[in-house]
Amino acid sequence: MVPPLVLQMLVENAIKHNEISEDHPLCIGIQIDGDYIVVENNLQKKEIMPEASGGLGLDNICKRYEFLSEKKVEVSKGEKFIVRLPIIFSR
Repeated sequence: MVPPLVLQMLVENAIKHNEISEDHPLCIGIQIDGDYIVVENNLQKKEIMPEASGGLGLDNICKRYEFLSEKKVEVSKGEKFIVRLPIIFSR
């Protein structure tokens, strides 16, 4: 229904890019919304990133979907970082 390891990559990215502490817990949600799997997390960006990020993980996910589906991955950023992954139904 989704390309291999996509959900894992999104959870890992949320952990990598956000501050996580007892005072600032990271909340990650995964749910189905119609024909999409929605992965969202609260945004609390780390002030200091140990390594530069070029968005390769998210770009990789989007490119995988270009091969497998006509629907595009939807990404939005506000108070929450939300990625909507089209569910791929077998034909």
